[in-house]
Amino acid sequence: MRRDNRLDLIRGYAMLAIALNHISFSIERLGFTQQNVPTLSVFGYSTAASLFFGLSGYLVGLVYLRRPAFTRALWSRAWLIYRVNVVAFAVGLLIAAMLPSLVSNALEYDVIFAHPLTGTFLFLTLLQQPAYLDVLQVYVVLMLIAPLVALGLKRDPTATLLLLGAAYLATQFLPSLATPQAILTQDGQWTLDGTCSFNLLSWQFLFYGAMYAGTRAWHEKLFAWLEASTSRRLAVFAIYGAIAAIKLSARFGYWGDPPLIEKEILAPLRLAHSALTIFFLSSVLISVRAYLDHPVSRLVALVGRQTLYGFAASIPATYLTVGLWFAADRTYPAYLFSCALVVTVVILTSWAADVWRAAKPTQRSDAKGAV
Repeated sequence: MRRDNRLDLIRGYAMLAIALNHISFSIERLGFTQQNVPTLSVFGYSTAASLFFGLSGYLVGLVYLRRPAFTRALWSRAWLIYRVNVVAFAVGLLIAAMLPSLVSNALEYDVIFAHPLTGTFLFLTLLQQPAYLDVLQVYVVLMLIAPLVALGLKRDPTATLLLLGAAYLATQFLPSLATPQAILTQDGQWTLDGTCSFNLLSWQFLFYGAMYAGTRAWHEKLFAWLEASTSRRLAVFAIYGAIAAIKLSARFGYWGDPPLIEKEILAPLRLAHSALTIFFLSSVLISVRAYLDHPVSRLVALVGRQTLYGFAASIPATYLTVGLWFAADRTYPAYLFSCALVVTVVILTSWAADVWRAAKPTQRSDAKGAV
């Protein structure tokens, strides 16, 4: 199947936005109050993470489920994601060990340093993780279960989607149905009393729902629908802009945030805004189609093709740059330098992965960056 460069561009944006958001989240824990580099997360109720999850599930349906031996392909990919995440954890551990304790504690490495064997065991068993390493752990679980969901979608898509939707709704009405996570205390004891920041019962609906859409190649219909009418794109821009105005007004204290936007359970407004953001970005790409081969566009698409490696590299790079920002007296120029450095690391890692994959004679071109 021929790659659609527009999907790579949206995924590339999501990857770069996640990297920038991670820096902002980290330094805000350390007292940063100035204006961070804005991403679309500032203008709505969804984040780049929801785009990332949705597009990853979509490409699983578009690429992997078209193969005869899709179960083996999915489990092989899950194993690769797991190994890449372990490498990111190990590199992050080395970097965090060199940072001031205040910084390493903000990155949630304090209890791992206090009890390295127990902390590493909990990470390897997907029960606990330092900052930002939970995303790929959730992907591993979703990929392992994906063959079973795929079989259900093949046999009875309506019943399967209703079942997935019921699990999602259950978490909205019963927040106690949280995915358990380990809490490791300073005395070395641990319990499963914590909650995952990505509740599997909630986020699976986005991932597997998008996976079903991928089996139907809905992106082709979406782009065709938007291309057919300028008024449709203008309507998307107007709706997105109106919601952005509401969100910014809340940020400046004119009113509070609305309900149904909780991240952990992917609340309905957050889920709906994720879909709107896909419409918005697709409309933008259609409107600027003359520039899709611009060097900047090619760089973003490159990142979108290799999100696994770019994301994994961004995590220890974030740890390092937060440490540099802290050492540089927490100045705003140091923050901007940190952002530029992480983006550079993501791009260079994606480029290296792209070159390496292209050099492998047996590598299927349609599988690049599927998750």
